[in-house]
Amino acid sequence: MANNSSLRYNIFAMKRGSVIIIAMLIVSAVGGIAFSFSRVLFLEILASRSFVNGIGAYYAAESGIEEGFLRLRFDKESEIPTEQNTEALRTDLSLNKRINNNKGILKASDSGIEPANEVYDLSVSSKSDIFGQDADKNGNILPQEDIGAYKKLSDVGSDYLIKRDDSKKFSLKNLEDGSDITFWFRPMTDNSTLPRPFNNKRCVLLETKIVGKRVGDSKTQEKKLLLYSNDPACDYSGVTKSQSLKDLTNQSYTIPLNDVVKISSIKNRIWPTVKIVDAYLFIKPIGSDIAIAFERNNPTDPPLFGPSIIVSSSGYFGGTARHLSASIDRQTGTLYDLFDYVIYEAS
Repeated sequence: MANNSSLRYNIFAMKRGSVIIIAMLIVSAVGGIAFSFSRVLFLEILASRSFVNGIGAYYAAESGIEEGFLRLRFDKESEIPTEQNTEALRTDLSLNKRINNNKGILKASDSGIEPANEVYDLSVSSKSDIFGQDADKNGNILPQEDIGAYKKLSDVGSDYLIKRDDSKKFSLKNLEDGSDITFWFRPMTDNSTLPRPFNNKRCVLLETKIVGKRVGDSKTQEKKLLLYSNDPACDYSGVTKSQSLKDLTNQSYTIPLNDVVKISSIKNRIWPTVKIVDAYLFIKPIGSDIAIAFERNNPTDPPLFGPSIIVSSSGYFGGTARHLSASIDRQTGTLYDLFDYVIYEAS
């Protein structure tokens, strides 16, 4: 009888132990599910907060773009910032003021931004030491290498291409006394539908001119120069009044085997020994499209105005940042594209 009682007690104890284990398993499962849901909910809250903050950051960045457009409306030569060793002009929209310190304008990389305030960093730039399709991205690329590898399809805005019989304008306003620029070009395509000699790209004519003012003179003047190829295959008879093209307003150029032509000191060639201000260079190719690049004659000369203006603005709000940039053609004022980059959490 005692043995039966002991057996019943052991069975009861085993059942009770099993219930405890099952209960613990159920509690663990419910806890795991609750934790998973809480984690999902937490991530959803973060994503929602990032999205909302991103909207504020986006509108802050848009405000910077609008300021850049407004400045360019009154001054197409505007450069922001103008101070050295700075990356951007910072504005706190919530406080309605510029943010400065004893070092001048804060850099875009600085972390001293109040999370509750809408802030933007603005930069406007169109100057560079060298400009060409790849030279703009990497200043170590030489212009002759750049246009030697030029591809039309990569030049989205056609900044570095001048179409046949089209004309492009380039600012010389940054040239100081004695400074000058070197112009590089490469004829792009032969065209069998054109009359001789223009069916041969190596025979392209370049009509160049400078429109500007002499220093101390308020009258705007214009000086022209026709550049022609001295390649033996280029017979310009019947094209111009002078078959040889050798007169005071014409100069020849030599086109090498790689088709990349260097025209040194183009300002002085067109308008020699004259100090000019508010000047623009116009280039028109006849007979072929040309790829182009410019560089300073002297590394100490001022940077060059490129063919387009880049307006860039970074907006910040609630630890989130958005970035917008626009490329504006200097000649036409056309907006090429507006890039809206993804939201990212500020570190």
